[in-house]
Amino acid sequence: MLHNQRSLVTVALLSLIVTLPACHNHQPGNSSHEENAWHLQSSHESNDQTRNRPSNQVAVLTVWAEADKLDETALFYKNVLGLRSVGSGPSQHILDTDGSFLVIMEGQLDQPRNTKKRWPLFALTVPNLDNAIKTLTDAGVESPWGIEEFGEPNPSSRYVMFYDPAGNLIEIVEWL
Repeated sequence: MLHNQRSLVTVALLSLIVTLPACHNHQPGNSSHEENAWHLQSSHESNDQTRNRPSNQVAVLTVWAEADKLDETALFYKNVLGLRSVGSGPSQHILDTDGSFLVIMEGQLDQPRNTKKRWPLFALTVPNLDNAIKTLTDAGVESPWGIEEFGEPNPSSRYVMFYDPAGNLIEIVEWL
């Protein structure tokens, strides 16, 4: 059944990409995160420009996450991380991550939060990690491992990992 739901959502997402204008459903002043400089901005690229990218360019279309607290988790992604909602239904929310989509489906995680594995569900890039961490901290989100760096001896990025309200491990990255 979950496979059928994902197929339906993929078709719906493809339809959204083809039919919605570039800044669909976004109205300034509707979200509490607009004053935060780090949140994801909507692309200035039109849907025609997106569709006309070279055919050999591979990009992520959809990332799937499960949440038993569906509405609370969707609000977290909209209000704290600054993602734009492009649709919802009784068992899912679809959010735009600047051309790729995060689909939050009603469900329960297969991996408990207390696991020793530290592989995030996905990573988002931000222009300023310090601003992002302040926004997360102000929203009551903890970063259990603090700021980490990747690359030695000269780091190429800084990042933090945190859990969303559903327990999904998420990472935000600033490229140096």
